[in-house]
Amino acid sequence: MTEPLGCVAVSVVTWEGVSLAVGGICLFKAEYHWAKRFYTLSDLSIPDCDIFTMDYTVAKTLQSLADESLLLVGCSFNVRRDLPLGVSTGGVLGSPHVDIKSAQNSIERLPQGFSLYTLTGGPGLAALADFRTTKKMVQAVNLLNPDASIRNIFECLTAFGVETYIYVSDGTGTRTNGSLIVSSPGKSYILSNCGCRFSN
Repeated sequence: MTEPLGCVAVSVVTWEGVSLAVGGICLFKAEYHWAKRFYTLSDLSIPDCDIFTMDYTVAKTLQSLADESLLLVGCSFNVRRDLPLGVSTGGVLGSPHVDIKSAQNSIERLPQGFSLYTLTGGPGLAALADFRTTKKMVQAVNLLNPDASIRNIFECLTAFGVETYIYVSDGTGTRTNGSLIVSSPGKSYILSNCGCRFSN
């Protein structure tokens, strides 16, 4: 990747009251463009149906917004719905330029040198890093206390020295924390379903 990369993240509430934490890795010059585009998600309608369709609806909408300046996109959302114990939804992550699929519990290569590691039920991480590092980062987060704060998760990821990534955890279900961390050189956003915090 030769062109400088930037990142952007925003908190949006849809007209139905669904809280979204959404962000992306984009070309540096397109950060403001993507902040504006992500705010249009306030018009999004998420069907009250099975958990696959909810995630797919958000992923498809993000894909339809994308142009070549958006390399990665992630979203954590809370549909304020009771789910059975151990079941979660409300997290999408990946390249908007590849086919949409459910978390594979595996690592895969994405365009532009990114790798993606997702677990069913979350979390997921897409990073400008090799497969081994990306997987180790997710494993390190999973070793944290289940009640670890989003700040603790950010510090854990930062320790690996990878500058460009998106981390997403599911936002709907028992013991989900609805986290989104978006990072590029010199800038990071740490969001939850209830607000935004800028770091660096």
